Amino acid sequence: QSIALNRVVSMLADWFGHSPSEGTIDHWQALAAQRLAAIDEQIAAGIAAAPCAGFDETMVRAAQKNHWIHVARTVSLTHLS
Repeated sequence: QSIALNRVVSMLADWFGHSPSEGTIDHWQALAAQRLAAIDEQIAAGIAAAPCAGFDETMVRAAQKNHWIHVARTVSLTHLS
């Protein structure tokens, strides 16, 4: 689920008593994406090779704009893009 950066800052302050900047959270997100890139590729390849897969898309509104999240899935794998 997508959560606005200012809400993440607020949640971290509530949970840990520390309010990192939105830039820090953005950096953490980019670092996690980089570290998970190989796993992301493996999941996508597993879905592509599966005999049966489902596909869907959903709209998310952020910053007063519509954005689409595409989902591909099997019984055991889910890929969001």
